[in-house]
Amino acid sequence: MLLEAPAPTSSLRKKIDDAVSRYLVLKSLISVSVAFAVYLTLAIASFPLALLIALLTLVLNFIPNVGPAVAFLLPIPIILLDPDVKPKQAWVAMVVPGLLHLTVGNVLEPLLFGRQFSMKPLVILLSLGIWWIVWGPVGAVLAVPLTSSLRIVTQHFVESGVGRPYMDFLAALLEGRTMSLRTGATPRPEARAEKKT
Repeated sequence: MLLEAPAPTSSLRKKIDDAVSRYLVLKSLISVSVAFAVYLTLAIASFPLALLIALLTLVLNFIPNVGPAVAFLLPIPIILLDPDVKPKQAWVAMVVPGLLHLTVGNVLEPLLFGRQFSMKPLVILLSLGIWWIVWGPVGAVLAVPLTSSLRIVTQHFVESGVGRPYMDFLAALLEGRTMSLRTGATPRPEARAEKKT
């Protein structure tokens, strides 16, 4: 694998590698930001083990839906077992990170990934469910790069004219565009503009 020649810049493999790399960078930035915000919140509230909870949040944030839910539950044993934790600290440790995880996981990530990978947020959420069913937690972690790679491959087939009208339909489905069962997928806005000129 190490001795393999690098892929040409215009190849399909290069496009897929770029998409996966962009996903990993974006997901890492989001995870670090969420972990820092959780640490800052818990440190301001003087909550015990704030750094440990933030580090576990960083790791767990890479697992969609399940990871943030577990990260949200991390302060509960400390709240129940530490008699020095005040009710205000407990409230802040549960509510603020919970709202943060909810907002990032259900609003921010689908919007950012949708813009970055030319997919609608609904497509990303549906792909998360489908890949979870297929491969469980591993599929959930890989849902966005797998769906993005599938979209790139179908778009390559559409541009090559292979497998029409089925590839047109699948490409439109993966991008969240409207479709017609009789004529296949509707043309992209760029293609409609080219026809008019």
